[in-house]
Amino acid sequence: MAAATPVPATPVGAIPEIIENGIHGVLVRPRDAVALADAIDTLIKDRRSLKRMSKACVERARVRYGAARNATKAVILERVGVASNYQGSCGK
Repeated sequence: MAAATPVPATPVGAIPEIIENGIHGVLVRPRDAVALADAIDTLIKDRRSLKRMSKACVERARVRYGAARNATKAVILERVGVASNYQGSCGK
């Protein structure tokens, strides 16, 4: 999404929380190859929708997953003591 690329995907797991159908990409039924191909074809041919979705993708990535948001989350976690108990892959 940060690369301004609308996504054709299936609405399984947490995907619908990330991609809103027609806003950040196109959601199709799982295991429906024809619907997936149609979604990709639509994204390629409908330049107006592609441009609109591309802008929405960049904005969503910036707001939800950008550096400022993640830094704020890290500070909050540190303040509540969660980060001090987590050593991650680097250890301490």
